[in-house]
Amino acid sequence: ERSWNLRPLPASPVHSYSGRSSLMGTAHVKSILALAEFVRSGARIAPIGPQQLQFTATLHCDPARLLLRTVHDAQHGSAHFTGQALLDGEPVQADLTTRIEIREGDGPLQGFFKLTWPGRHTLSARFLGHARTGSITAALSVIGGQGPYANASGEGSVVGYHAGPIGQPITFDIRIQLS
Repeated sequence: ERSWNLRPLPASPVHSYSGRSSLMGTAHVKSILALAEFVRSGARIAPIGPQQLQFTATLHCDPARLLLRTVHDAQHGSAHFTGQALLDGEPVQADLTTRIEIREGDGPLQGFFKLTWPGRHTLSARFLGHARTGSITAALSVIGGQGPYANASGEGSVVGYHAGPIGQPITFDIRIQLS
């Protein structure tokens, strides 16, 4: 991926046919050409400052990565959920790996939530929540990522809805405020 340093180049006055000074000098033309190359390359500018991410994603459990054991009338284990979401019109891979401790449909959840954009940019957050029959609520604490999110921090919330036992698809409404 290319990194661009787009700073204004100093303008050199050029005399027009009318004899008046103009800022359309060689340096200005070079700036325009550099900007055109930047746009043509498809490179993106990383967001600066606070950014809010908000989207809905339906995540499906990978049966090979669902481990549940019943111990003293409680289900203990782990699960890995994956799915696609659209964020600002761009497809994003969403992954949730969570530890489960459910008794009669109610119990704590904790794990990690990761978003992966095309080009391998990632954003990761710690997931700490609670499951009740049919719903999940959780808090997210951003712990970093890769690419423009390498030093990201922030927090968010997750509300999820599902039908049926553990391992069924879950539809999540996710809000993350980056700082």
